Formats: sequence, structure tokens, C-alpha cells
Amino acid sequence: MRTNWKFLAMAAVVPLAAYTAVAIPGEWKLSSAATQAAGQATHPVTGTITLVTGDRVRVGGDGTVSVQASPGREDVGFQQIGEGLHLRVLPLDAVSPVAQGRVDERLFEVGRLLEAGYGDARTATLPVTVEGPGADDRRAVPKTRAARFWHELPASASVKFTGRSRSADAPPPAEHTLKAVFLDRDGRPAHAFGSLWSLDDPSFGLWWIGPGDELGVPPGRYALVSTIQTAVPGRPDPSYTQIMNPEIRVDGDVTLTLDARQGRRVEVAVERATAQDGAVVMEMSTKAPPGAGFVRNRSVMILPNRVPAYAATTAPSPGFLFALRATRLEPRIQLHKAGDQPFPVDVTYAYPSPEYLGTHTLDAVNDSGTKGTLVILDRTEGDEELAGRISAVASEGGAAVLVVGTTDKPPFFAEAPKIPVLYTYQPEGARLRALAEAGRVRVTTRGIRYSPYQYSLFYPSAGRVPDRPAYRVADRDLGVARVHYRGPGGPAGVTAGSAAVWDGGEFSLVGNEIPLPATRTEYFTASPGVRFRRVFTGEATPLGHIAARSFRPGEHVTETVFKGALGPSFATPPELIKGKIRPAWAYRQGDTLDMAVPLFSGTGPGEYGLTDSGFIRLYRDGHLVGEAEQPQASITAPVEEGSYRLDVEATAGRPEWQATTVVRVSWTFRSAHTKDATPLPLMAVRYTPTLDRLNQAPAGGFSIPVRVEHQAGSAPVTKLTVRASFDDGSHWRAVPLREVGGTWIARVPNPSEGHVSLQAIAKDANGNTVKQTILRAYTIG
Repeated sequence: MRTNWKFLAMAAVVPLAAYTAVAIPGEWKLSSAATQAAGQATHPVTGTITLVTGDRVRVGGDGTVSVQASPGREDVGFQQIGEGLHLRVLPLDAVSPVAQGRVDERLFEVGRLLEAGYGDARTATLPVTVEGPGADDRRAVPKTRAARFWHELPASASVKFTGRSRSADAPPPAEHTLKAVFLDRDGRPAHAFGSLWSLDDPSFGLWWIGPGDELGVPPGRYALVSTIQTAVPGRPDPSYTQIMNPEIRVDGDVTLTLDARQGRRVEVAVERATAQDGAVVMEMSTKAPPGAGFVRNRSVMILPNRVPAYAATTAPSPGFLFALRATRLEPRIQLHKAGDQPFPVDVTYAYPSPEYLGTHTLDAVNDSGTKGTLVILDRTEGDEELAGRISAVASEGGAAVLVVGTTDKPPFFAEAPKIPVLYTYQPEGARLRALAEAGRVRVTTRGIRYSPYQYSLFYPSAGRVPDRPAYRVADRDLGVARVHYRGPGGPAGVTAGSAAVWDGGEFSLVGNEIPLPATRTEYFTASPGVRFRRVFTGEATPLGHIAARSFRPGEHVTETVFKGALGPSFATPPELIKGKIRPAWAYRQGDTLDMAVPLFSGTGPGEYGLTDSGFIRLYRDGHLVGEAEQPQASITAPVEEGSYRLDVEATAGRPEWQATTVVRVSWTFRSAHTKDATPLPLMAVRYTPTLDRLNQAPAGGFSIPVRVEHQAGSAPVTKLTVRASFDDGSHWRAVPLREVGGTWIARVPNPSEGHVSLQAIAKDANGNTVKQTILRAYTIG
């Protein structure tokens, strides 16, 4: 079973870097420096959108892009293309329908869809028409049923987007003609497309070119990249070859050939035999031309671990970079044929099957004698009929069902089956079924809620793809973190991911879902110059970070994530985000106040966290200067010195998130025009109580250590008061506070059940103040 995973593009290598991947037919342009020069800068878009495939894409206010496969689609890979307004996310199983013109490419233009108001917060449907044999006459797809719609879409049907369309882009000057030929690993013409960008001209942008296309280009140097699919004899999954010509000189008409037979097998292995789940991320990039406004153009491909992957460059180039990264975990569900001649069967859960936890040894049978057995069913009928057969197996006492199919689409049921349903389309499934036809076959299953370990591995190569991009690493050569994930007042879930930080850029790895609370062992590449930053995210939950750090081979550390009480923090300096490092979390430069204080930060070392939900308002001398409907903003203020009040609120809207649900802060300070970036003199009050794995405290008298964190410019604290509330802030009561060497101890009378909110008011020697409220800072357990 492939673990539920997300691709977290936590920070582009550089601002406005262009991601590209498997190409889309026709000629279209991903505007970059060209549109900026014309005054059409890529503007930020945020929000969550459900694609027509049912997969969800979340674009965070800090530039984080997370892609989550819909339940039942954990085996699907993705490409992420572009950024901001031009962000596109294309599932692998949508590439062929889009390339054939059956599915409208605009349905995957995430940036433009969000800007046009098609995000999940604003509409529950996607406007489409479905045409062709077997199609219905629908005019919209409910997002809650998008995965089923995609699952049931007839191969002969076409889907057109009927919403607001994007404007067309002008083609480049047609001085020379460029053509491209794409060959698969068998040397046959491939149904593939490439992306072309200029190494010299920042206004050229990014263009797709397919077989038979003639693209007019001016003289100069270019790079062409493609991902080519090839059928693998005897296996249902094709191979994918990512190949780039990193430096093409055009001074006349030219025909280029990208031949997948040049590809070298990409493999990443660890010493744990059970680490069979995970994903590979292959990235190829070249240096962008001077004046482009970004450093590199990139092509990123995310593939499930089981898919054969190849990579190649047609020739070396000093500006080329190949960044390979891999995640390895234990599958959530495993099936093995036991006894003589054992073999594994790659399985996944049909949606929405119950989990089959624990280790079970039982007989696999075909249809009869079902009590206490694993019943093997062929997928020769529709999902509704199959659901009926599974219900009958459950009534007869069957322990679980294995459905053997021929495609990578597992069954999709309207209601959860009463017993676990596994699915396979690999040849080993048919082999097991054939054995069961002759009699009962002993099998073993192992089901887990989450992998007890995760490997995050990174292998960069400059100039060209290595001759042998195959790596095997031992645990003793890696850095090791024993990570304890706290729960937010109760059980919940989060997606845990990471990014390698190297040579001034960030390279995201695939994250995976884990329950909270949880504890697992995480392994990281330990190489000179390589650091790893961790990110933890979920729908309507705070976006948590652990600051980037390097590891030595064999080094062991212990970390705690979401350690309460969460709240505002200035302890961890800002990190590389979108190719730059903020001067401070909140600062003024000229007449612009830029504010992005991490309001949901854990108390562990290096941890900071933010949310997208909330607001920010800036007042000067009592008058509103500017505001935004999220807790981060840049606001222009008058030149003259004045007295300011900054009000910020951030919320976690997920019902399971019970501890630190709302953070409200009001700062007052004086500010005037500055030449250089100058931190605002803000303070944050931190609480570090002793809480359990759920961030719960015991009832009765409770001591809480308190400290005040400062940005540069604030002065020592001259006054501090702390209050507690047991009814979500409707009533407050002061609590005793004892100073101990520059910190304080608050004594809170915890109730017998429920939750505790905390409010602090502090003033420094320069007259700056903060009033900080944390609703449900912790719960009582």
C-alpha cells in the first residue's frame, strides 16, 4: 500500500523559477521575466483547490505548494509547473488525456483557477461540459465527487472547461524554425512533448513543442527538456525518462532529437528491506539568462517508487543541474505469498476500505470456503456489482478481499466495505489468483497506520546526469532524528515533509501523512553543504517548520514537533523562502511595513509555524493604514513618524485541532521612514508548560514557565501580566506571576476538564507594548 503522500514545494530554488514537466500539446507560454517587463508581474495566489481528478492542491501564503492525491489515487505521480498565477499541477494519469485533447488543460491551471474564484473556499463545483459516447450532459462537477467523476470518465469522452478563460500569449519572433523528435526507450516515436526556454533572452519565456510542431525562435541558446514514457514488457507500469539538451545553439533552422535510449536508470535504495514505499523527485535545471528575475529554469517530475525512472543529458553543460531526491518508507499494507516459493504482491487499499492492521496469516481462496480467508475476486464488472460481491463475502465471514485488476485504478465504492478490500494490478496478483484456483494458498498480510521510519535522501549533480545515478546507502552513513509529534489537544493528522537546502536553493521531497501523536525515526543524507528543513502541514492546520540543519554521518538527535503551547515566536530567524531571506519577521524598509510573524510556533528548538487563515490590520495614530485577509502582509505607511498599532489574528480551523485554535496579538510601537530594512520593535510571550503527547495538562494547580522573546529594537520588559480563561476568553482572571532571573513562573488553577486560554500584556522600557491572546493554549487530560 502506497502511503498517503503529498509533494510539498516548500520554497522554489529562486523567485519566479519555472517548474516544467511532461508537456502539454499546442503552443502556450509560461510567462516569467517577459511578462514582468511588461508590467504583468506574477502575483501571489493562495488557497486550496480540488482538481477535476479529485486531487487537492494547497497554495500557502509563504509560497508552499502541497499536492495531495485523492483517496484511492496514492499510486499517481504528479508534475508541478510554474508558480503563482502560472502554477499548474498535472497528475500523471491526466497527461495522456490532455495530450490527446480529450481533457482541457485549463482544468489544471491552479494559479489562474484560484485567481478566477474557483478555489474550494469560494465554489463547490468546477464548470465543465462532457461530450462523446457514453458521456452525460452535465454542466458542472461537484468537487466532493470529482475523484469518482474522473474514475468513471469514459475513455471516449472529452471534458471541456467552461469557466473564465485566460488571455492568449503572443508567439516569439519566427526567425528560425525549431522542430523536435522524441523517441522512447525502444527507439519508436513517442507521444511526448518538450519544453523550451532561452539561455540568453529573459523575455522569451517558456514554450511547449510537440512532434510535428514548428516553433519560430530567434537566434540564440536554448534548453529543451522532455519526459518520455515507454511501455515495459510484462509490467503494467511504463517507464519514464527525463531527458534534457541543456545548451542548444540556434543560428538557422534546426531539428532536435531527444532519445530516451540515452537514459540511465535512476535508483535509490536503503538497507531496510521493508522500505518499499515512497517516491522519487527528479529535477533538471539550467541557469536563467541575466535579467530574468530568477536564477534557474527547472523541470520537476514526481514518480512513485515502483515506476522505473531514467534520466539523461544529451551533452554536458556548466549551467546544468540534476537534483535527485527520494523518500523511502514502509508500506501501510503488505501481502506476501507464504510457504514454498514465497513472493510479495504489491497491493493498495480500495477506497474507502477499512484498514487491515496487524499481522495476519490466513488462506487465500477463490470465491468458496470464505470464512476467515482472503477471498480473491476478479475485477470483471463495475464497482457497484463488485461491492455487492464483497458484501456477500463479509456476510459469509470472509476476513478480507483481494481484487485483481488490469489497470492502475483501484475500485471506488460509494460506501465503506464491511471488511478490508485490497487491490492489485501487478502480475504477482494474477499469479496468486492462479495458485488459488488449484487450492488454498497460505498468505501473510501486515498493516500499519504509518511507517515507523522515513528516509529523506538528496543527490545533486552539476554539469550532467551521472553515468550511473544509482545510490545505495547504509543507515550508519546518514543523520538520524528520533521525532516525537505532539497531538493538538487530541488525535489528529498531519503531512510531514522536508526540503534539502544546498548551494543557495531548496529542493522539496515528498511528504506523507502521519497520525498525531506519533513517534518515528527519520534518516537524512549527511553530506557536506547539505541541510534539511522540515515542514508539517494539513488542511486548516498550522504550517509548522523546523529550521534547516545539517547532519554528520551517524549523528543522532531527538526532536519534538508541535510542542505546546504554540504561539508567536521570534526565536528562530527567518530562513530562505522563495530564494531570499527576510531581514526580520516584521520590518520596515522605506515606507513599507512587511509583516509575517509566525504565530503558531512550537516551543522546540528551531520550530516556527504560520497559518493562512486570519487577518492583519495596521493603524497609525488611531487611523487604519492598511489591512489584509490573512495574517501576513506588506503595507505602505506615511513617511512621518507616528504611533502604530498592529493587530493580527490567525486561526486553525480543523475541528481536530483543539489546542491553540486562535492567536490574537496587538502590538504598539513608533515608526518612521527608514533607508534600510529595520526590524519592528515587537515582543512575543512564550509559554513552556510540561504537557503530554496530546499537549494536555493535568487538572489542578499548574506551573507554567514564561519568557519574552524580542525582535531587534525592543527593550527589556518593565511590566508583564498573565491572565487565564476557562471559557474561550469570555471571562479572564489574573494568575500569580513570579520572576526568576529574567523569566517568570505563572501559576494557573487548571479546571477538572476542558481547556485553558492564556492572555499576556507586556511593556518594554521604550514604551512598546504587546497584548497577546491564545485561545485554548492547551487542553486538560
